[in-house]
Amino acid sequence: MYLFVATHLGSGASLLCESMNLHRVCAWHRGNGSYKHGSDLVKMKDGANWAKVHFDKITHNHQFTCPSLYRQCQFVYVIREPAATFANLIQYKGYLPDRAFLYYTFRLRRLCEMVKKTPKSVVLRADDLFSGRGLETVQKSLGLRDPVPFAYTPEPVPDVDVPHDLVTSAQAVYDRYLSVMLKR
Repeated sequence: MYLFVATHLGSGASLLCESMNLHRVCAWHRGNGSYKHGSDLVKMKDGANWAKVHFDKITHNHQFTCPSLYRQCQFVYVIREPAATFANLIQYKGYLPDRAFLYYTFRLRRLCEMVKKTPKSVVLRADDLFSGRGLETVQKSLGLRDPVPFAYTPEPVPDVDVPHDLVTSAQAVYDRYLSVMLKR
């Protein structure tokens, strides 16, 4: 089985990936590559033919452009509210606030479009992961007999000054897209 953890930078989805990678039947590709053709899935199996679930995390729109993969793969979507995301993007990824806003809002739009094409997917908020609740949902969705280990050490949200108007505008975008993603 092929799985994509589709998310945005600063979402906390690495927690899900790290936890799944500890599961005995899951293997994280960590390719940071692009999936433009069905044959690109083969690279997810490199060195891990034993795994039942081969997965990768995609954080940018250009990484996933093959429409046929929507039918061939499973998807877990992870999104996080903008205040913590912006702090992460600015502190750890070097984004300027305006650039963080553009990346985040365009990525949420793309994730929402992807969710519409994958009705059997799982949509998680970062808080679902941080509490551990989301891991059981993923376990059931993937048909895993054993639970996904919970490997979370909380990290404080960086104290970064982000313009209030950007956070407010991004929160409205987040709320709108989350609502659509959860209704499908």
